[in-house]
Amino acid sequence: LFTSRSENVRLKKELADRDRELFHIRAELSQERRRRSLASAAAILPNVVGTAPVLLIENRAGLQSALIGAGSTAGVVVGSPIAVTLGLVGRVVTVGRTICRAQLLIDASAAAGARLSKTGETGVVKGDGRGGLRLNNIPTTSRVEKGDLVESAGIDGIYPRGVAIGRVSSVTRGSSLFLEIRVLPAADFSQLTDVLVLAPSPAVTENPGGARSGTP
Repeated sequence: LFTSRSENVRLKKELADRDRELFHIRAELSQERRRRSLASAAAILPNVVGTAPVLLIENRAGLQSALIGAGSTAGVVVGSPIAVTLGLVGRVVTVGRTICRAQLLIDASAAAGARLSKTGETGVVKGDGRGGLRLNNIPTTSRVEKGDLVESAGIDGIYPRGVAIGRVSSVTRGSSLFLEIRVLPAADFSQLTDVLVLAPSPAVTENPGGARSGTP
């Protein structure tokens, strides 16, 4: 009986060791898949500075931001756009030496110049603070339809041109001169783990007063 108990303890320890090893292997494979995915995106996105892990997502009272594990020592500056493989995520608003804080596109006060890929019409995408986006300033004469791609227009002096923002989820013709357009974001903001940091627009570096730098 004593021998059986000793053997049972030994087998349980071996099983626990193998479980830990398997966990580490799976974590490494998952990280490698994310790295390759970001690397493939880096080949098509403009002026990629590097990759960085998302440390924390903050969501309170319509304010949507992310704490990112890269700072001034990695070349991150205020105004740097951030993106994932599927599209734009937001922009850096404060920078420390090793971390920074980014405002997400879905934040209630966030905005970006946008373009309808099919029609070429430009407008402004704004966050609703609840995980969605609105596309403003598109006239009622537009032929925009549900499912149309919305991409960055490069007219706001912050984001580069031609990066996916999302797809039209609904179009409502109200009484005003402009359509009410809802946009489903391209990026999955509930699953942010790693992001690509892009070089800021020259307009941002020439006039950095639009956002305040500091230690988050």
